Amino acid sequence: MTWPSPLCCSLPSSWRRRIRDGGHQRLVCRHVADSPEAYAAFVSRMLRETVFAS
Repeated sequence: MTWPSPLCCSLPSSWRRRIRDGGHQRLVCRHVADSPEAYAAFVSRMLRETVFAS
């Protein structure tokens, strides 16, 4: 499966792996392509999860 959006490609590889493993890759890329606000919300959520998980 490919990343159709350049913004998706800018995600850290660990996030891409988590998204792919979780089966959400296509969903996230579609939201990123459709809505910068959705991308910003996704990034902030991933940052919170990363901080709390570490």
